[in-house]
Amino acid sequence: MSRMIRNIFVSVAVAILVASASAQTLTPSGQDGQSVPKASTKARAPKQVTPKPGAKAASRRTTNKAVKIPAAANTITQELRREFEIGKLRSASDYFEKSPNAEMTAEVIAAMLTRRQGSSDSMDAYIKWQLLSGLPTPISEQLLGDAVAAYRNAPALESRPGMTPDQRKILDRALKQSDEPANIKGMLIDESRRIDILNEPVVSYREDLFAKLPDSFDVMQAGLLDLYQRAQAGVTPSRFIGKVAGRINKWSAQADQADIQNLSAMLDELLNAKVPDYYFDVRFDQNGNTYVWTSSSANLKDGKQLEDMAMVLGRKSH
Repeated sequence: MSRMIRNIFVSVAVAILVASASAQTLTPSGQDGQSVPKASTKARAPKQVTPKPGAKAASRRTTNKAVKIPAAANTITQELRREFEIGKLRSASDYFEKSPNAEMTAEVIAAMLTRRQGSSDSMDAYIKWQLLSGLPTPISEQLLGDAVAAYRNAPALESRPGMTPDQRKILDRALKQSDEPANIKGMLIDESRRIDILNEPVVSYREDLFAKLPDSFDVMQAGLLDLYQRAQAGVTPSRFIGKVAGRINKWSAQADQADIQNLSAMLDELLNAKVPDYYFDVRFDQNGNTYVWTSSSANLKDGKQLEDMAMVLGRKSH
């Protein structure tokens, strides 16, 4: 029985990997020449609000010109790939603090962040997370185009089990056929933990890059998209919600009213976006005399910080 259950969860894991591989591709926005990522294949992301008449560009930049990548970059990425493969991961983004390299300029690193560096999203994020240690805080104006593009196209998060109809059918059938519900629950816990581990470097990279970006409309917009992508993967942003809300509050103190109106509309749409459920636990249904899944979902309204920020932006936009 345990082998059958394990095979079921392997099938679900493969489905998750296939879905995550299709995320984060670039599509033209059609308004200001930007390229924006698809947030998810499962649900529509908050739309890109067209700037209101009279609004200035608000740092909507193109990426930098082609940068020559030195040979040292390949040596460094290979070293970081090996660290990831053997599971000897660093606890902080500190590669260049411990191993300075004059060839790895901030311009080179920013360009590398816009390119795939690992064979999986988790590895890609780990390598880029370490490369971040060579960038200043805040990132300079000259590098902002590449840095914002890198953040908007950050490695994708893996979704929790039971977030698609196909996954639910498999898991529902497994639970119905099993005479050992505790084993099914244990496998679900193990699979959820596996996903958490793979998502850790992705979350670390996203949050550290966001912290290095200066306040601008583009950065605040990308922060909201990051929150949306986390919710769609079943990852509750927790403390990151407060960080984004705090940055928006600070930015809005000196932002143009048109930009505030645009971001206010995006935030409202984010708060109203449908957040999919994932399977969380197993319980006994006395009415049906059977075991059933219980569901949960990521919570973007945790602590009401985003809701409060939406009210603030709403007042400032009038």
